[in-house]
Amino acid sequence: MSEEIKSTGKNKLAQAMLDAAIESISEDINDIYTSIEKITNEIPKHIKVQLSSLKEDIESLKGDLKSVSEQFYVDLSRNINRILDVTSEIELQIEKQAEIHASAFNNKIEGYTVTSFWILLLWGLLCAIVGGGIAGLMIWIEFKELAWYCNNLPKLHP
Repeated sequence: MSEEIKSTGKNKLAQAMLDAAIESISEDINDIYTSIEKITNEIPKHIKVQLSSLKEDIESLKGDLKSVSEQFYVDLSRNINRILDVTSEIELQIEKQAEIHASAFNNKIEGYTVTSFWILLLWGLLCAIVGGGIAGLMIWIEFKELAWYCNNLPKLHP
C-alpha cells in the first residue's frame, strides 16, 4: 500500500502541478486577452484623438490659407490701384503739357499772316525775272570774253 499511496501521492502531486500549471497558463491567457482588449480599445481612442487633432490642424491651415489669399488679394488690389492712380496722374500731366505746347504753337503761328495765291505768283515771277536776268548777264559776260578770244586767235586759213 505504501507504494500505492506513493503512486497515488505522485499522481495527486502531478495532477496538482498540472492543475497549477493549467491555472497559471489560464491566468496568463486571461491577462493576454485583457491586454489585447485594452490595446484594441485604447488604440482606436488614441487614433480618434490623433485624427481629431489632425482635422483641427487641417481646418486651421485652411483658414490660414484663406486669410493669406484674401490678404494677397487685398495687397494686389492696393498695388494695382496705386499703379492706376499713378498712370492717370501721368496722363493728366501729359495732357496739360500737350495743351500748353499746342497753345504756344497756335500763338506762334497766329503771328504769321497767310499770303494769297496772287502774292505768291507775283513773288515767283519777280524771282524768275531777276534770276533769269542775272543768269543772262553772266552768260553774256562769258560769251563776250569768248568772242574776244575767238577774234584774237591766229588765223589758220589765209
